[in-house]
Formats: sequence, C-alpha cells, structure tokens
Amino acid sequence: MPTKKDKQPLSVTHPELAKEADGWDPSEVTAGTGKKLKWKCFLGHFWETTPAHRLRGQGCPYCGNRKVLIGFNDLKTTHPSVAKEADGWDPESVTFGSHKIMNWKCSNGHQWKVAIEYRTRGGTNCPTCAGKKVESGFNDLASKHPKIALEAYGWDPKEVTPSSGKKLSWKCSNGHIYKANVYSRTSSDSSGCPICANREVLSGFNDLKTTHPEIAKEADGWDPSQVTAGQGGKKYKWRCPIGHRYFSYVYSRVAGVGCGVCSNHQITTGVNDLASTHPQLAKEAYGWDPKTVGAASEKKFNWLCEKGHTFSTSIKSRVVQNTNCLVCGNRQVLVGFNDLATTHPTLALESFGWDPTTRTAESHSKVGWRCSKNHQWDAMINSRSRGRGCPSCATSGFDPNKDGFLYFLKHPNWEMFQIGISNDPDRRLAQHKKLGWETLELRGPMDGHLTQQWETAILRMLKAKGADLSNANIAGKFDGYSEAWSKSAFEVKSIKELMRLTEEFEENTKSN
Repeated sequence: MPTKKDKQPLSVTHPELAKEADGWDPSEVTAGTGKKLKWKCFLGHFWETTPAHRLRGQGCPYCGNRKVLIGFNDLKTTHPSVAKEADGWDPESVTFGSHKIMNWKCSNGHQWKVAIEYRTRGGTNCPTCAGKKVESGFNDLASKHPKIALEAYGWDPKEVTPSSGKKLSWKCSNGHIYKANVYSRTSSDSSGCPICANREVLSGFNDLKTTHPEIAKEADGWDPSQVTAGQGGKKYKWRCPIGHRYFSYVYSRVAGVGCGVCSNHQITTGVNDLASTHPQLAKEAYGWDPKTVGAASEKKFNWLCEKGHTFSTSIKSRVVQNTNCLVCGNRQVLVGFNDLATTHPTLALESFGWDPTTRTAESHSKVGWRCSKNHQWDAMINSRSRGRGCPSCATSGFDPNKDGFLYFLKHPNWEMFQIGISNDPDRRLAQHKKLGWETLELRGPMDGHLTQQWETAILRMLKAKGADLSNANIAGKFDGYSEAWSKSAFEVKSIKELMRLTEEFEENTKSN
C-alpha cells in the first residue's frame, strides 16, 4: 500500500536529485515513477533514465564511465600514450575503465592482448619489453646475456628471459654444476658459481685442507675438508703447535688471527695470566684476581702499593709504561703524604685562593700566590717548589704588580723578530739597541698581569705556528733569545697582528 511519502513529488523527497531534472518539473513527478526522463549532471552531460534507477545510485553514465563521450572519457582523451598502441580498433570508442580485452601493438612491434583497464589502472605495458614474455633475438637470455647463457646446462637460453624466476642448472668454466634462479645470475648483485665463490664446499678444490693446509693441521676435532677458507657464522675449535686450545672463525684464521692464548687475547691460568707473567706486579692487585686477566688488558683496576696507597690504573699502563703507585709518583694527592702543605709547609703559606692540601709539589697547575709583603701573582706550583719566588721582591725581572709594556723588535742584520715585556721600557729597549735591535712598536702602559698574559699567549701561538724560538744558531744565546725568532720562519708586521693571530689561535684551541 503506497505511503504518504510515495505520493510526494521528487522535489520534496530528493531535492538534490531534482536539481538534475532537464526540461521537466520534479514537483510533478514522484520518485517511484518508471517513466524515462531527461537529466543533466553538474558537468553538463545529458542522458535519459527513470527516477527509480536514479534512486538506486545510477548517476551520470559518462561521469561513471559506463558510456563513452568523445573528448571526455574516451581512451584517446584520457590516456593518449596508451591509445597510440591500440591495434585495429578505435580508442575513441571505449572508456579508459573498460573491461574489454583488446589487441595492442607497442613501438617495438610486439603484439599482445589484455583488458583496457589493466593498461590504464594496473600500468601493464608490453609483456615482451617488460621481460615477461620471451621473444628470441629480442629479450631472451642468449641475446641479452650471451656470456651467462654459455653456462646454461641442459636447457635452451633462448627460451627464458633474464628476469625469469625459474631455478635451472648451470655449469661454470671450471666444470662445477649447480642450480640457481635465472634472475639471480643477471641481477646487479649477480651470484655466480657458489663453489668458485666459496659459498659451497667442493673437497679438493676450495676446502680449507686444500687451500690452507698449514692452518688445517690445527683443526681440533673437526674435518677441514668440509669447510671453505671464508667460512663464517660458526666458531671452530683449534689447537696451536704449543698445545693451546681455543675457538675462532675459519675466516679469522685465514686473515692471520692465530692462537688466542699465544696472542694474549684468551687468558689461560698458569700460561699468560698476570699472576704467571708478572708475579711481583700481581702482588699489588687490590680486590681482584690477577689470574683472570692478562698483561695487555686496558681495563682499569685498583692497586695497593707496598706503602699502603690505593690507586686505579690499567694493567697495560703498569706493564708497558712502567706506571707505579700514583701517590708515590706524585700524580695523585694523598693528604699528609705528598700534598704541598705536607712536603713544603713554608711555601704552602703563600698559597692564595686555593687549598695547598689538594696539589703536589710537582703540579703544573697555575695558581695564585701572596708573599709576606702582600705582593700577589700567578705561577705554576712546580716552578715555586723549584725555587722561583715573588717576582716583585726579585731584584731583576718583570713585576706583574706594576704597569707593564709590550714591545716588538726587529734585527736587520740577523733578520729576526723579538717580542718582550718590561716595567721600564726605556732601560730595556736601550739594552736591546746595543745589540742592534730596532723598535717596531711599543704598547703600554697596561696592567702588569695582563701584559704578562699577552706575552705568554703570543709566545704559545708563535711556537704552535712554527716560529723557531730560542734559536741559538743565528747569534748565540743573547739577552732575550728565547723570545726571538727568524723572519723566514714566521713574519708579522705589528703587535696588533700578533694579538689578532693569538686570539684566533686561542679560540681554535678551545673549540678543538
């Protein structure tokens, strides 16, 4: 029994569909009518069908590729390059999604059959050109890879393509017979004869016993005629001429790796352990067993020297570099034994801004000092422990607590440069003048500590750049020779240039 809705016009029940009515009033037609009517889609295509069919989801037959509209959905319009290969039929008469199986002919003249949709949606091209179909003289193995084809054994290389997945028999130039897929022989990472390539063993040809008889003699409990020299993936047992037993890969042995015990890579108690090779050193082992490691170990261990000091360092450094107790050697501080406050109590009193119990007398650390007259300066601890005192109290030399001057000199006869500092430039430059030095530049007065720092940094840069400082071969050990260098070794024109080069050097040193 028809419902109230069935009696309502199309314009009410399906307003979106009603918009495509062409030349008739959708307010006068119900959705269930079986009468064919004209329609016009949003792209302007015209066709006829009943409203009932429209309600079942049938839209424009051209947009849906069910009918051909030349210039819109025909194959020639949508896929012109594919259409060129149509063989004996009109590509304007079908759509690009057609299921029809048609004849095709590629630019090389090969003919085949396939549905249109496979060409347009699946990307299927000429099977002969793609190597999926054999054509003797064009894409067969004998034509494409004649050298490989010569190794075909019991089959015709003209009947397969280079990309074939068939597993076939082959015979190499050495007469070895094996099986392999055709594509594996022709691909970029092609595999040749597995015996010649040592992937398979052939006793008497590529087995270890045949190729490396001396190494094979050390096989312990296994047959060396059953493995190749390049065998990997498994470690085998070996016995060296001395009788040591160990495990190693065959390829490692062939590459030169010998007995792990003889080379100290494998520790055997009583043979190459530290307790056996270095018994005196082993006595200082602290909290570990010297029978479990060798003398070449780079691992750090704890030690206890005869004086009761504990320290940590590698076994190798103790054996090779003869490194002994770090505390006894003043490379590690032990308060009350080798700290500066204990060994040099008077000197320690002049420490300024640091703890003298944290450094030894041999330390290269540059730290602050203050003498009994309250002069302050920086100096390395080892220079103080060797007798160098307060520069301000000294009768000669540079006093960093006074204003300083930085000077740059040249010697025209010796062809040398010199950099230096002074609290009294007039007196100092007069001394240099007597030796023939000419003043190129004088900078100051500056803070004495800053002046000293600049001189140290410039000399450090010059040494790193290859300047031949302290060259006594030119004019002997004259006054200031340690701050002089030859012009040919390193030429500069001013203090400003020296400072710029020094700053660049210091920056590069920090970044590295």
